Amino acid sequence: RLWTRESGMMTTSILLNLGNTFVDLRRFSEAFASYRRILHLDPSYAIAHYSLARALDRAGNPLEALSVYRQATMADPYLPHAYSNMGITLLNQNRPNDAVKVLEYAVRLRPISAEFDNLGDAYGDSTRYEDAIATYQKAIDVAPNRIYPKSYYSQLHYLIHTCNFDRLREACENLENTLSWELQTGQESGMTPVEALVLIGTYTDHSLFLRVARNFATRSLARVKQAGWVPFSKHARMKPGKRLRIGYISGGFRHHPDGKNMQGVFEQHDRSRFEVFCFSLKRDHGTPVQRKLQSTCEHFLDYTDLDNYHAASQVNQLGIHVLFDVNGYTGEGVRQQRNIILALSPAKLQVNFLAWVASSGASFIQYLVSDKVASPPEFVQDYSEKLLLWPHCYFPSDLRQSGGEIRLPKGRALNKRRSDLGLPRDGPLLSGFNQLWKIDKRLFLTWMDILRRTTEHHTTLWLPLFPDVAKPQLMRIARAKLGKNATTRIVWTNLFDESEHLQVKSLATMQLDTFLYCGHTSGADILWAGVPTVTLPGIMQSARVGASLLKGLSLHGHLVARTAEDYADVVVRAIRSLQASGESKWLSSVRAKLATEKQSGSLFDVSKWVKSMESAVSMAWDIDSFSLNPRNVIISGHVF
Repeated sequence: RLWTRESGMMTTSILLNLGNTFVDLRRFSEAFASYRRILHLDPSYAIAHYSLARALDRAGNPLEALSVYRQATMADPYLPHAYSNMGITLLNQNRPNDAVKVLEYAVRLRPISAEFDNLGDAYGDSTRYEDAIATYQKAIDVAPNRIYPKSYYSQLHYLIHTCNFDRLREACENLENTLSWELQTGQESGMTPVEALVLIGTYTDHSLFLRVARNFATRSLARVKQAGWVPFSKHARMKPGKRLRIGYISGGFRHHPDGKNMQGVFEQHDRSRFEVFCFSLKRDHGTPVQRKLQSTCEHFLDYTDLDNYHAASQVNQLGIHVLFDVNGYTGEGVRQQRNIILALSPAKLQVNFLAWVASSGASFIQYLVSDKVASPPEFVQDYSEKLLLWPHCYFPSDLRQSGGEIRLPKGRALNKRRSDLGLPRDGPLLSGFNQLWKIDKRLFLTWMDILRRTTEHHTTLWLPLFPDVAKPQLMRIARAKLGKNATTRIVWTNLFDESEHLQVKSLATMQLDTFLYCGHTSGADILWAGVPTVTLPGIMQSARVGASLLKGLSLHGHLVARTAEDYADVVVRAIRSLQASGESKWLSSVRAKLATEKQSGSLFDVSKWVKSMESAVSMAWDIDSFSLNPRNVIISGHVF
């Protein structure tokens, strides 16, 4: 009755509002009917075409949506929202070049921050990185008070990943102000967690990181509240004579660094005292890593298809006493917002472990696993959690079981192997096997200084094309510092097949760790390959794991530098000690120590690592059982 009693214009307005309401309620078929009724009355009504396309897209019909968006632009060539949404849909369909064309027109129609931001995303996805960086700057320039965090953080992302150090430093002059504005106004920070680890402390006071981490945690709590969920308040108590129930939850229990690092852990747990559960949040297709995890963990449960609430509910119903979060603000924790599971507090004690190498800032996480090198006691104020500090490296590695024997060829065979891989046949080979976005200007200039000081030794820097977009900027700096010889002093290779990467990495003379975010899994890999690694610990935990790995092999006195100058000196002394034969007493002794510690040291001793874990869990549970607040726990070298 409502549709027919008013004029035609009022009818279309009412139908449009009704359709929009149905979309908000996710009653898509009724929304489609409302919009199509309008188009039956007026086929040229562009807003109805646009609204129908938007509804189709939200309902999961992007291809049909694109067709209807085009009809909207034909009906009204000056409707900016239609071009903008069409471009976003094209981006989501992995058609960035098509999206660029559409979004460039949207910007001409409506040159506002949101449109420039969309276009910047399209340029970035189509590998036009300089255009992306410049377009994000336009979005910032036209914004009120020149604050537009979405574009600002996207710009920082591309500046980091292209190693555009000078532009990055210039852009980061506004980082502290932007973060402070977000935090003071109660906004959710647009900065990605990993980039927060890289930038905060480098371009701002490092103490700002904990405030940002708390902002990340607040997002999860807000999602819980918005969904109408209530965190669990009833938790299982441990009954006399029963085992303590430990859960590990992760999207990485598969062919993934976390899965590979953890694959030897579960079979070592003492099943007379602990009942262990793995909650997998992302399945793979039966890879050897996941098969081993499934076969060695007492209970391996696949929660891939459960939403956050039902996953948390299952954990709670199973009576898990201590839950280890092996996601944090990484992987599925961010992409699928799986940290909401922890925000629902399904277990009495919850522990930040392994994947996220910093404080969670979360009130619902009571403890964090680390050690006294990665998290020195004087840095406890940087954590919202209480610390469970291992007596050795907290980082688990299964390489003693899964890494295989490393065979390094000698003499001519070594020269031929290097040549076959596109490496120089002889001379010192310094590897930097980390993702290139972990490089900062101070580090790269230090590397150039090492090459300059060892020119007569024909030293070569060996870098992975990971990501390859960083190579042009790095080579520009190298040419400025080394001149025309830069192209022969730096060799680039693609990533190697996993079946051979450890053998290939063993060809390096030394590994150069990164400063801001050092090697973790890659750091353990290169040490297992028998390559001495020099590292410089920073303030953040993510910048100290390299030193922790070396402490686990009793090599920290040889290879942990105190300053960037000391870092360079350690490498230069090692290279200058090389004789014509390529041998060095110092390097040989370090390699021999490394070979011994690989078999007897704590870093690759999964059994010892598990005993420390069980001691820490037991102590934390005992503290809670006596109704005491969580407190820092330092595990002694003896298991008790």
